[in-house]
Amino acid sequence: MKGGVDVEHRKKVYDPETLVPEIEYIVNCGGVFPLTVTGISMRPFITPHIDTVFIEKTSPTDLKKGDVVFIKYNGRAVLHRIYKLNKDGFYMQGDAHASSDGFFDYSCLIGVVRYIHNGKTNKKRKANTMCIRFLVKLNRVRIHIFDFFKR
Repeated sequence: MKGGVDVEHRKKVYDPETLVPEIEYIVNCGGVFPLTVTGISMRPFITPHIDTVFIEKTSPTDLKKGDVVFIKYNGRAVLHRIYKLNKDGFYMQGDAHASSDGFFDYSCLIGVVRYIHNGKTNKKRKANTMCIRFLVKLNRVRIHIFDFFKR
């Protein structure tokens, strides 16, 4: 035990079928759910097994391009960034992915990530801070690389 918390329990990895209903319940009751990310699809902005995201409830009208959302879809839990919105739903993609996840309607939405806690530096930052600037720079680099190889 460390600080009254069972360390082994805190590090346990839960399967989505067990965890997603719990997250959904806590978020729908107005709570904030801390979740340590295990996948690599959001690198470099969310580091697996180090960063903790804080998921809270949001309405579809409050969502904006660049928000990181937590959804459930076909029994899977997905944490990716919105890159396009419309009145019926949104398109999202992992920061480390080259292709889109596709279109999702708002019924899939569980919550939005408001903060990311860096486990190494013990600092908390907003989920969409600096990301947009980085992605714009990355996109410019990709365009130059593709132009070079087209020659």
